[in-house]
Amino acid sequence: MSVSRSIHHAAPVVRALHARAGVMMLPRQAADALSLRYHLSLAVLDAGHGSHHHLSYVTQILMLTYVLVEAGYGEYPSAEFLSAMNGASAAFARGQQAGEWFLERETADRFAAILMLHDQQLLSVPVADIAIASDRAAAMSGM
Repeated sequence: MSVSRSIHHAAPVVRALHARAGVMMLPRQAADALSLRYHLSLAVLDAGHGSHHHLSYVTQILMLTYVLVEAGYGEYPSAEFLSAMNGASAAFARGQQAGEWFLERETADRFAAILMLHDQQLLSVPVADIAIASDRAAAMSGM
């Protein structure tokens, strides 16, 4: 069989693999590991012992969750996302000025609700859609 003929016969298999990858879900163990990482970052911030890294990480998750909600994966009021983002901005400013990296109680509660929604998204959104949303969230935040 010639090379061009074998490539032609492989095309349906390749298309099937790409289609299957489009609906592939994140394995539960991977979702749990990600969830633990961002929930611990929020807990450290909530306890008043956070860092720029912790705040940046949970803010990235906030942006990703927002993009996924906008794409139809879950519901959460836009005003709540905006309030959480404003609270994060105040925490960034305070952290840079005073070196104190924490979230105010109301902001931490909003982040907790958003992170719980993201936990659900990790288990219900195809990996390909999470990757696309992640790129879009990074572009929105200028990262």
